[in-house]
Amino acid sequence: MRQGQLYAVVDLETTGTDYASGDRIIQFGCALVKNGKIVDTIAQNINPHQALLPAIRNLTGIRDKELASAPDFQEIGPTLHGLLDGAVFVAHNVNFDLPFINAEFAGLDLPPIGEKALDTVQLAQILLPFAPSYKLSDLTKLLSIEHDDPHQADSDAIATAHLFLLLDERLRALPAVTRQRLAAMGQGLLRQTGDYLALMAKAGDTAAHAAGYTITNGLALRREQEAAPAAPTHVAYPSGKAAMTQLLKPRFTVRARQVKMMDAVYRHAQHGQTPLLIEAATGSGKSLGYLLPLLIHQQDSQQQIIVTTSTLALQDQLAQQTLPAIAAIMHTQLRVEIVKSDTHYIDLGQYYGLLGRRDLNTGEQLLMMKILVWLTQTTTGDLQELQLTTYRSPLFTAIVSGQESPADSPWVRVDFLRRAHARQDAAQVLITNHAYFTRHYDEAPFARNALVVVDEAQHVADSAVDALMAKGNLPRMLRSLHQIKGAIDGVIRQEQWSNGELFRYQVVSVGNAVDLLTSRFNELQDFLYAQVIQGNIVRSERNQPIQRLWQPDAVAWQTLTRYLTQIDDTLLQLFTALTQLQRYITNQAEHWSQRVTAMAATISAAAEDLRPLTDDLDQLSRIQMASHPSAGFVIQMRNYGDLRSVSLHWAQVDIRPLWAAVTRRFAPFIYVGATLRVMDNWQPFCQPLGITDAIKMVLPNGFAYKRLGRVFITPDAPDIKETPPAEYAHYVAGMIEQLSRANHQRILVLFNSLSLIQQVFDEMSELSLIGQRELLAQGVTGSVEKVMKRFKLADGAILLGAATFWEGIDLPNDTLQILVVTRLPFEPPTRPLTQLRANFITAQGGNPFYQDALPRATQRLTQAFGRLFRSRQDHGVLIILDRRIMAESWGHQMLHDLPRTVPKVQLPSAEIAQATADFLAGIPVKKVKT
Repeated sequence: MRQGQLYAVVDLETTGTDYASGDRIIQFGCALVKNGKIVDTIAQNINPHQALLPAIRNLTGIRDKELASAPDFQEIGPTLHGLLDGAVFVAHNVNFDLPFINAEFAGLDLPPIGEKALDTVQLAQILLPFAPSYKLSDLTKLLSIEHDDPHQADSDAIATAHLFLLLDERLRALPAVTRQRLAAMGQGLLRQTGDYLALMAKAGDTAAHAAGYTITNGLALRREQEAAPAAPTHVAYPSGKAAMTQLLKPRFTVRARQVKMMDAVYRHAQHGQTPLLIEAATGSGKSLGYLLPLLIHQQDSQQQIIVTTSTLALQDQLAQQTLPAIAAIMHTQLRVEIVKSDTHYIDLGQYYGLLGRRDLNTGEQLLMMKILVWLTQTTTGDLQELQLTTYRSPLFTAIVSGQESPADSPWVRVDFLRRAHARQDAAQVLITNHAYFTRHYDEAPFARNALVVVDEAQHVADSAVDALMAKGNLPRMLRSLHQIKGAIDGVIRQEQWSNGELFRYQVVSVGNAVDLLTSRFNELQDFLYAQVIQGNIVRSERNQPIQRLWQPDAVAWQTLTRYLTQIDDTLLQLFTALTQLQRYITNQAEHWSQRVTAMAATISAAAEDLRPLTDDLDQLSRIQMASHPSAGFVIQMRNYGDLRSVSLHWAQVDIRPLWAAVTRRFAPFIYVGATLRVMDNWQPFCQPLGITDAIKMVLPNGFAYKRLGRVFITPDAPDIKETPPAEYAHYVAGMIEQLSRANHQRILVLFNSLSLIQQVFDEMSELSLIGQRELLAQGVTGSVEKVMKRFKLADGAILLGAATFWEGIDLPNDTLQILVVTRLPFEPPTRPLTQLRANFITAQGGNPFYQDALPRATQRLTQAFGRLFRSRQDHGVLIILDRRIMAESWGHQMLHDLPRTVPKVQLPSAEIAQATADFLAGIPVKKVKT
């Protein structure tokens, strides 16, 4: 921030977004900033001489009568112009506020203001790399900035001013080399935001400040702090609840059931010969229940402890909360590491090579700048810390690591992946996910005879199925080929072969190989489409992702093998041609134009993305023809008729041989999960894993469900089988609207079908409540990651979700109190893995519905209910809109599997919304049939 310069931080509220269509300003807010302080604020209502739309009234809280007595812009425009003229114009989304107010000034024949203007959205995106969202209201929450009235211009302007001051402070605190690089990269930023970065690049570092970083090849990285080793201590395992209480207080409250679990785990670690199965309900303290006894046992045994889970939330909780707390009560330090794929880490050499690129688009350049700041803060180099909603951009493909830097690399000393591997090798406790563990169980850093805890174990069988799957991601391979072809064509058009015949020959060779390979991929996709999908998809399913099982006959298998062999041969030709071209360009690095250098970088990144996919395809080509009912191909397509989106996978649902190999390597496993039993039966969990002998125990959570929870059931809901989808969508939308009007809490609505989500979303978009509540829909308003992030951040949000939202999310405390199940969660019978399991069970003489479909749906419903209760303080309502849960005998079994003590209440659909509001407000629900 330039000393003496006045900054006008402005926010406008308007009747709409388009001045040319007649929209006008209704509220002007401004905070004047000078020398690092807010020196004045201005708030002014403005009469637009038009009625406000309901959505604007709901969003801003501004009413027409407030504006009727306010001056219009013609009266106050000259005063506002004088105020802003000469100041640096600052706004959160400057390309809305500045053009809009200049359009108002132009209507008064006043010259435009904002010759210098800054955007705090882009500044925040760069300087706050860990932020999950850059909406103003979300940033103020994150940074504890007072922001009482979002969407009121004065409140938003003052909040933006505080944000601007904080960002200015963050920028000043960066190392000089980072600020200088940001300045060099800022030309494409909005307005004069890049000039502001250049201004701030001129300050130097103090010696004390610079000591917090290591500068490598011109990049500032957070200096790794090495903790001093703690003096070794030895903790004896407490005998009895009193001794355990003495050890754990005051950090933990000890419960008898938890002590029972600890005793069982400790005995198992010492003498266990068979697996230990523990069903531990949410809130029962299961993480402490298995970690403490294993860590005490480890003092003598020195056995590595491996914890494998299915969710990132639990991994982070174990590493950042539970294990540090246990270390404190044991008066020691624990070496704990999360093990994940090598592709999670940034490759500093690759990133450095992209810093000078001038062909990046604005989004990619912003990401490069964000990463530059992130490198001054991260100690892990794990790109997931950036909390992006997608990691699939070509830029990410170029900068992710896949292997350690070689010993002669200038980055070897700061290589994040090498450092992660070193920490993992020395760790006492390793935390990983089911899929990674199943694929890499026999590799470093997993030690033989380690003590393994499979937490969230109800998911491990499906993760093992995924680990066995051979994947042919044909669309992604085609995208990589398209990137290579595009880069080469650009050089062919522009260079006119001034670089010699050998260069021309090599470029043309790569282009020919790409063309041939693209043609072969397209032929394979056409063949798969004709074999499996064409004419086999009903109209109602054609506008959503399609999956079909394919178990080819001998003739089709022979044709498939021929296609895969041809592709494999052509891939070898392509990589040979690429290697020759890359070597030729590298050997004469100073000879090439910037265009050729950019081409080389593009094809190098695309080739790196292609190599692992090629390995997957090679695995597919080596599959032998089999008629086993548990195995087959899965053909996928984004939408019906989109031939270039066809992909090919191989699935095997009988994972018992694999799991036997996994478990043989380690000490007998401990399996822990909230829903290991289904309808009081352990078999649905044990059978897929081949577990025939085990010690089993059940650990209830002791939640007061009778007081804290309700299940409301609607016996008058439409019959799903007899009701047309459009009519059922109308019913669901109406129920959500009623709930939304009677309750201010967030609402999560669970579906089995993305097409029904779209229909309900379309219905709800017509309702007036949308101006008051943020409506999120999976696949409509964004990806799973994006809508989940918004749901957690936005008060009163409504989320329509499927799949992951039934079980793979963590919504603690008051994040979720109302959960709606639109349809019982049976998997579609056409889902390939469902078909394979059914075929396998049938071949063994079993009943697929009662042995697979019903247990899975029951477990999923129970897990959905568990989303409401993550702690003893939570309370909430589950609303089931599927009448089959009362009408069918198997529905009663599903209902019985929910916690016994939670009241299950039948109510007419029209009474559900008020009953929910009453219960959450502590008012007894009256006139109900239980």
